[in-house]
Amino acid sequence: VVTQSAAIHNRPNCTALSVFDQKVYDQKIAETKAMADEWGVNVEQQWKDILEAGDDGFKADTLEELAKKAGVDPTVLKASVDEYNAQCSAGIDSLFGKEKEYLQPIATPPYYIGRIHEVMEGPLGGVVTDRTFRPLLEEGGRLENVFVIGLDGIMLYRDVYPMDVPGSASAECLHGGRVAANEAHKVV
Repeated sequence: VVTQSAAIHNRPNCTALSVFDQKVYDQKIAETKAMADEWGVNVEQQWKDILEAGDDGFKADTLEELAKKAGVDPTVLKASVDEYNAQCSAGIDSLFGKEKEYLQPIATPPYYIGRIHEVMEGPLGGVVTDRTFRPLLEEGGRLENVFVIGLDGIMLYRDVYPMDVPGSASAECLHGGRVAANEAHKVV
């Protein structure tokens, strides 16, 4: 799964699917256990609830059954997993750019699909702004004496940068506030 907002934003319904197997599930539960315990979160129970709801998480013993549960074409899912597994065997991931040490074939049933929604990835910069954080008008020009800062006008992440790193927008938000305040001061 490409975990960049723009990539997910351009997909139907602004979602992507993460396909993994029992081995990865067990690894991730084990890797996050200490942090989950510290926060009082039962990740396994959360997954059980998601799987039971059947809208953002799916589990099955075969890829064909998994595809049907998730509402995707079984042939396409199988071909995608086969292609990914072949790349794992070759030790080169031209699909997603993973380093060799992170390549793990999807081969240990049961299999899972987790639906990733754009809202989990972060904003794309809702309002197009100029360098002084004034909103640009579709017909040309800009709104004077109006400034869009924070996540509503974060142009930095509109098309390219990933938003899957907590706090990655902080500097842009602080900078936008400072620039907008200085520009507003010139007007007053």
